[in-house]
Amino acid sequence: MSDEQTCGKGLSEHARLPAKFAAVATAVAGMLDQHRTSLDVTESSGRAEDDAYRTLAHDFRAIAAMLEATAGRMAGYRDLPMAGHDEAALSTAEAVGVFKALVSAERDLLQQLQDSVEMYEAMLG
Repeated sequence: MSDEQTCGKGLSEHARLPAKFAAVATAVAGMLDQHRTSLDVTESSGRAEDDAYRTLAHDFRAIAAMLEATAGRMAGYRDLPMAGHDEAALSTAEAVGVFKALVSAERDLLQQLQDSVEMYEAMLG
C-alpha cells in the first residue's frame, strides 16, 4: 500500500476520536452506577435520583456502543479507494465554515476536558 494520504486513511486515523468518546461515556456510566450505591432508596428523593442515574447510565452505555461501532467502521475504511474530488467544492465559504466549526467545537471540548480533569484531580488529591 502506498504512503499516499487518502480519505479512507484519514477516516481510519480519526477513528480514535469516537473511540475515546466511547471510553469516556463508558467511564461516566460506571461513575453513575457507583454513585447509585450511595443512595438511600427508602427516601422518595433517593428513588428519584436512583432512577435518574440508572437511566443516564443506560443512555451513556448505548452512546458508548454506538461510538465504538462507528470507530470500528471508520477504522475499517482504511483501504477505501480514493475517489476524484472537486477541489473547488472543498474550498467554498460553506466548506471552510464547516471546518472552522469543527475546529471550534474541538477547541471547546479540549477546554471542557481540561477544566473537568483539573476539578477531578483536585477532588482526588
